[in-house]
Parts: sequence; C-alpha cells; structure tokens
Amino acid sequence: MKLGYYTNVLVVGIEKMSNATTAYVTEALARAASPEEIINGYTFPRAFALMARVYMRLYGTKEEHLAMVAVKNHEHALYNPKAHFHMKVTVVEVLNSPIVASPLKLYDCSPISDGATALIISAKPKEYTDTPIYIKHMATGFDNPGLYERERLDTIRSVKVASKKVYRATSINP
Repeated sequence: MKLGYYTNVLVVGIEKMSNATTAYVTEALARAASPEEIINGYTFPRAFALMARVYMRLYGTKEEHLAMVAVKNHEHALYNPKAHFHMKVTVVEVLNSPIVASPLKLYDCSPISDGATALIISAKPKEYTDTPIYIKHMATGFDNPGLYERERLDTIRSVKVASKKVYRATSINP
C-alpha cells in the first residue's frame, strides 16, 4: 500500500476461541507449523518449551526466572479489567503449577481466550482525538516458521530484524 493513498484505515483483529474444545484449539494452532513438525507432535507449548530450554542452557536462566515473568504478567492483569484472569500468583505457586511442556508450567502459558482490537490509522488524527499516538516508524522481519529451519532457537529473528530497522531509521535505541 502506498503511503498517503488513504486518509483513514481501520485495522481490526479478532480471535474467538473460548467456545472451542482444547483439542480443537490445539489442532488449529498446530496447523501454523510445518508438516514435519505436525507429525512429530508440534504444539506451541512444546515449541516454546524447547526454545526456553535452549535459552536457559545458553544464558543460565533458571525456572525461577521464568516464574517471575508469570508473576509480573498476573500482577499487570490485576489493573486490566478486560484481562482473562485477575489473580495474584507467587513464584512458588507458578513453580508448583502443573507442567504443560517442561520447563513451562500452567501459569507460564496463555489460556484459550477471546480478544479483539481495533485501530484507526489516520493522516488527520486530530480530527478524531485530542491525544493521538504517533508512529515514528514501522518495520517487518521474518523467520522460518519451522523450528528445525531456524539458525538459532534462543531468539526470534523476525523481532531482531524489525527492531534493527526501526533503530536505524529513528533516534530510538534498545
């Protein structure tokens, strides 16, 4: 799309999963994987667990560190009325929650949820709000979808590629 071609663009994202069974959602999400991974039992928790294990081995991260992320996320959810769960958890509770795909436990993983968002991108934002948010720059990156095709499992290359593009194009630093 050409810059300036449209004055206003509405961007909408919707996901409705709470009425589906866990088996159906797991199968649907697994379809994002390559056929080679699907026949070997790919699920997002297994993929992220593998990535977490590699990261932990390379950088000395412990399960307690992962648990601290879940604690922080649950703490932030307390202030969001639309969050799926509103409960405080401790590191001990996270570590003692059921294993989903080791080292990931129940509170490390996202629940099956519903969500929606909408965003208006406008060339004339002041016509719609007194407090517009300005985007300095956008960038994209890619990575191989199959874990077996990736150069490294301790990083998500698409995020690094896109971030570097933004840093180069703006005065923003990591």
